[in-house]
Amino acid sequence: MKTVEKNRAVILVTLDGVRWQEMQKESRNPFRRLWRGWGKEAVLKFGSIANPMVMSLPAYQSIFAGATQRCYTNACARIRVPTLPEGLAATFGPAEVASFASWGPIERALEHRPGSSLVCTGLGNRHRREFDGLFEELDRTVSGDRPRWGHSRWDRHTQQYAERYFDHARPKFLYLGFGDGDSWAHSGRFLRYWQTLVRYDVWLERWVERARAEWSRAGRETLVLVTTDHGRGSGLAWSAHVLNPAGRRVWTWAHGVGDGAKAFLRDHVEPRRTLGHLQIRPLIESWMRGD
Repeated sequence: MKTVEKNRAVILVTLDGVRWQEMQKESRNPFRRLWRGWGKEAVLKFGSIANPMVMSLPAYQSIFAGATQRCYTNACARIRVPTLPEGLAATFGPAEVASFASWGPIERALEHRPGSSLVCTGLGNRHRREFDGLFEELDRTVSGDRPRWGHSRWDRHTQQYAERYFDHARPKFLYLGFGDGDSWAHSGRFLRYWQTLVRYDVWLERWVERARAEWSRAGRETLVLVTTDHGRGSGLAWSAHVLNPAGRRVWTWAHGVGDGAKAFLRDHVEPRRTLGHLQIRPLIESWMRGD
């Protein structure tokens, strides 16, 4: 990035496999806190998944590269091009960029050369080992309490890791990747899926409140973006998404904390007809440049 706005930040959250139907502003939907608290100032846009496979890792690689990658399964290799977190770490420094995700394989979408920023996923891997002491107690808790689906940790632990690091370092870019909702959906457990989304609503409210506290404390303006890697079906096929046309529709919820962030949304997000995977990286980079 040629120019840098030093007092701007981003909180990016992905809710794996959460349908657009659940994200709409309706009283019966699970994200009531998010809409009730900041609905008048938030923007909800719909778009399309970039990779035709409608799978998680291909989608995450598209999001963090800003371009569709040669990745067609959740077992594909590490991304081969510099990513959004890597670019931000090169500009602001590695401690200013942190990514926490429940699903382990997502680390192959976050960096093409591991170690440029803090990455902490459900596989137990953590690039930038200098922060190990901060998480030592939580590591022990996680090791003895894992979900039955593989390559993951519970979302509540991902939330705890991220909260601990944010309170310690207040990074300029924080990414959180939650996945319990998708796992319950694959199991056909709609009630558990719904209950997980209600929990996300509480956590997202906390992140907006943290961003507002930073605005009050230090005048830091924050762009809060919440999106998904893919949708899924409806009716009896509600849990399916791979090669499902209904799974191609994705959504992004955006909220600005601070006058500049609100103006950015008004000028750069509200006028858009759609906001898909390939637009997220350039949108964040534009914000961080000070456009």
